[in-house]
Amino acid sequence: MFNSEIVKREKSINKLLDKIKGKKPSQIKLSVSKPLNSLENKQRVELSHIILEENDSFRKLYEENQKLLTNDNIELKPTKEGGSTYSAYTKVLSGSVYKNGFLYLNNQKNNNILNPFGAYFYAKEYTGIISPLGITEVHASLKGFYPFGSRVPHGYIGSIDSSGKFHFKVKDSRWESHGGYFVKRIIADPFAGEKNKRAQFLNNKGNMIDEINNFRKQIII
Repeated sequence: MFNSEIVKREKSINKLLDKIKGKKPSQIKLSVSKPLNSLENKQRVELSHIILEENDSFRKLYEENQKLLTNDNIELKPTKEGGSTYSAYTKVLSGSVYKNGFLYLNNQKNNNILNPFGAYFYAKEYTGIISPLGITEVHASLKGFYPFGSRVPHGYIGSIDSSGKFHFKVKDSRWESHGGYFVKRIIADPFAGEKNKRAQFLNNKGNMIDEINNFRKQIII
C-alpha cells in the first residue's frame, strides 16, 4: 500500500518529533521545525491522494475544499523582506492555510547571482499548486529586468482555479537603489473575506487531517 518514499519520510518525521518532544515552541530550533513542517506537508498531500481512491466521504470533503478555494481575485501582501549580496529575488515560496484561515507563504529558495546581470532580475509572477488541505508551493514563473537598483514588491493579485493551480503577479512595487531585496513572507486571504467559506474550509481540513492521521497509523516503520 505504501511506497518506500512514504515509509522513509515517516521515519524522518518521527526522528524530528523525538527531538522536540517535551519542548516549548520557543525552544524548538528552526533547523528542526522547518524540515519537519516540509516533510509533514509532503506526507499529508501524498497520503491524501491514496485515501481519495478508497474513501468516498474523504473525497467529498476534498472536492468541496477545491471549490471553496477557487477564486479569481486574491490579494497577497508581503510582510517580511530580506537582503543579500548573492540573491536578487525569491524563486520558491511554500506554506499553508493556518488555523485562522489565512495563507502564509515563506521563502524557501532564492536565485543565486552567478553573473553580473543576475542582480538586476526580479520575479514578476509566481505559479504553483494549493491543495485542498491548504498546502501550497509556488515558483517564480516570469522574471523582469531592471538595470538600476531593484523592484521590491509590496502587493500581488492572484487567482486559484478549480484544479488548485495558483498564480499571482506583482500589482504594486517600489524602487530601491540597492539590489538584492527579496520577499521572505507573504500573507493572503484565499477566501477574500467570505467568513462562511473560510469556516467550512477549516472544518473540512480538520476532518481530512484526522482521517490522514488515522490512515498513517498503518505505515509500518
